[in-house]
Amino acid sequence: MIFEKTNKINELKKAIEIAFVDDELLLNKFHIIKTGLKDAVYDTKYNILDFKKIYGAEYYLLKNGDEIIGYCVLSNMYHFLYSFGINIEYRSKENKMALFNFVVEKCNGTFFCSLYNINDRAINYLTKMGMHIIGQEMAITQLKYKVCQ
Repeated sequence: MIFEKTNKINELKKAIEIAFVDDELLLNKFHIIKTGLKDAVYDTKYNILDFKKIYGAEYYLLKNGDEIIGYCVLSNMYHFLYSFGINIEYRSKENKMALFNFVVEKCNGTFFCSLYNINDRAINYLTKMGMHIIGQEMAITQLKYKVCQ
């Protein structure tokens, strides 16, 4: 998998849509917006823009060759994984591992992530990769990863 940095919000929007398309579980159970693909992409994009205004963010396109298969949004300054997704057809163990390792590298071995509690699929993925739940407040689960030294 290739990680390509972009500053173009339209490229990020396209990557979000690619990551979400045909993922009925995401759209009907795990995403906070349950009114379809278009609304979930719109909500995700605007939440990312709001996050970037406050914390700074870098957008990455996940690619298989030249084909976009997902996205990742990080705040390196705050070591925070804000949003990510891989298209269901490319959500292999290898690609999920590559994404996690990329985040670890970009964040120098320590990072945080906060997810809605309903997104237990992503929470389970991150805990399997070694993240620890450090808090649960209202509807949010907070996780932390730190490379053992």
